[in-house]
Amino acid sequence: MTRHGAKDCSVIDCNGKKSGEIRDDSTRIFHWLQKSTETLTFWTACVLQSAYANNGATARKLAVSAWICRSETVLFNTRGKRCRLVAAKIRGLHTNRAHGFRSSSPCACREKPHEEPRDSGRQAGSGALRVVESASKSERSWDRVRNRPRRSIALPFRPSLDRPGARGMTESLPIVGWALLALVCASCGYAVLAAFAPAPRVPRTAARDGFEPVSVLKPLCGSEPHLYENLATFCEQRHPRYQLLFGVASAADPAAAVVRRLQADYPDCDIELVIDARVYGSNLKVSNLVNLAERARHGRIVIADSDIAVEPDYLTRVTAPLADPSVGVVTCLYHARSVGGFWTRIGAQFVDAWFAPSVRITHLGGSSRFGFGATLALTRATLDAIGGFKALKDELADDYWLAELPRRLGRRTVLSEVNVATDVAEPSFAPLWLRETRWLRTIRSLNPAGFAFLFITFTAPWLAIGAALAAWLGLASAAGATAAWAAAIGAFARLALHARGAAGWRAFWRDLPLVPVRDALLALEWLAAAFGTQVVWRGARMTVVGGDARATVVEAGDGR
Repeated sequence: MTRHGAKDCSVIDCNGKKSGEIRDDSTRIFHWLQKSTETLTFWTACVLQSAYANNGATARKLAVSAWICRSETVLFNTRGKRCRLVAAKIRGLHTNRAHGFRSSSPCACREKPHEEPRDSGRQAGSGALRVVESASKSERSWDRVRNRPRRSIALPFRPSLDRPGARGMTESLPIVGWALLALVCASCGYAVLAAFAPAPRVPRTAARDGFEPVSVLKPLCGSEPHLYENLATFCEQRHPRYQLLFGVASAADPAAAVVRRLQADYPDCDIELVIDARVYGSNLKVSNLVNLAERARHGRIVIADSDIAVEPDYLTRVTAPLADPSVGVVTCLYHARSVGGFWTRIGAQFVDAWFAPSVRITHLGGSSRFGFGATLALTRATLDAIGGFKALKDELADDYWLAELPRRLGRRTVLSEVNVATDVAEPSFAPLWLRETRWLRTIRSLNPAGFAFLFITFTAPWLAIGAALAAWLGLASAAGATAAWAAAIGAFARLALHARGAAGWRAFWRDLPLVPVRDALLALEWLAAAFGTQVVWRGARMTVVGGDARATVVEAGDGR
C-alpha cells in the first residue's frame, strides 16, 4: 500500500520488460530529471497563482502558464498533494478562462487526470522508455482537490490585455458603451467628411452674365476694426457698372465718417451715403436695408455685411448665376481672420473648423437650405416677389429667410465658389460667447432636429471618449479596436481640417494647441444654447420665439 497522496511508478521498455532489467544509472537519471521538472514546475505555478490573484498577468506569465498546462502530465505524476492542488487550480483556470468569465464555484475541472496513462518520457530508437502511472491513487484525495472551493482568480484571455475578463467585457458591454462607441464612430466619419469635403462648384456661365449692372447694399452700424479696409475692397471691383449704397441710422454714427473718407479716396466709384432713421420692425438691420433699397437703381442686388472683404472679381462671379431664371439667391461661404489675440483666434476657428465645414457637408449632401449674410445676391424681381425687405422686418435670421422665401417660390439657392473673408474681433471671452451662442440659438430656432445632432460635430471630446473606450476595453477586443481606430482616424482628420483652415504652416502650429479648447468650448456653448432663449446682437438683447426665429427687442445691452 502506498502512503497517502503518493504514486507508484513502474518503468518498462517498449517490449513490456520490468524496470529491473534497466540499468540503475538510467533510472537514477530519469528520476532526477523528473524531480527537477517537478520542483521547477511547482514554484512556477505558485508564482503564477499569486500573479493571477493580484490580476497582474502579463504576456510572459501567460506563456509560462500555457507551458504548465502542456506539461500537466509531469504535474500529475509528481508526489505531494500541494503540487496536485496547484495543478488543479491552474488547469481549472485555463478550462474556465478560455470562455472569458469568472467563477467562484468549486473547481470546474471534473476530469480525472489518472484515468489513462500519459507519456512523459523520451523516445530514442528501440530503447525508448516511458513512465506509466498506476491507478492506485486515493479517490478521496482527488475528490478533496476537485471539490475544494477556490477563490476567483482572473486570467485574461489574450496576452495583450492586462485586465481580467477582457473577452467577456466586450460581450457584456452595456448599451451605454455601445451607444458611445457608435457616436465615436459617427464623429470620426463627420471629421473625415469635414476635412475632405470638396469646395462648392457652380456651372460655368458666359463671361457677360456677370457684367449686368449691380447695386450693392451695405448696412452699417458703428465702428469696427478694419472697417475702412473692408469697405475699400468693394470700391476696387473690376466690374463695368455697379452702385455702392452705405446706410446708417444717424449722421453721428462713426461709420458715416468712414464712408465719407471712401468717397474722397475713390471719386470715380459710385458711392452714396444714406442716412435714414426710419424703423419698420424689430430687426434694425432690415430697416436699414429697406431704406437702402429705395435708392437702388439696378436690377441685380447684392447684400454684404460690413466686416466682409472681397477680391476684385467678386461682383462678376457672384452675380453670374443670376442669369438663370430658376436661381433665386446666390450666397457664398467665408473664412475668418483673427483681429487681436487669443480669443479672436478661438473665434476664427469657430468659422473655419466648424461652420464652413458643416456647410460644405450639407451642400455635398444635396441640401441648399442656407443663406449667409456674407453675401446674398438676387434680382429685383425676386425681391419684389417675396414682398421686399419688409417681409423680414421681424426676423432675427434675416439672411436665412431672404434665401428661404424664394425657395418657397420654387427658386433655387446657389452656393457660389467665391470665398470671402470676415473679421473676428471679439477681444475677450464674454462677447465671443454671446456671438456664438446667438448663432447656435438661431440654428435651434430654425432647425431643432439639426441642432440636436450638432454634438456629433464636436470632434475633440469624442476622440477623447474613443481613446478612453479603447483603453478600457483593450485592443484585443473588437469594440476596443474599433474605438482605437476611430479615435486615430478622427484625430488625423481633425488635424487635416485644421490645416485646411490655417493661413499657412506658421498659423497651423501656432493655433494647434487651441483645437481641443475650441471643440470643448463649442460643446459647452451648444449645451447653453439648448436651454436659453435670449441672444445679444449689436447691443440689443432679443428673445428668439418659436420655430420662425422671430426676434423681439427686450433691452439694450453691451456686446456686438
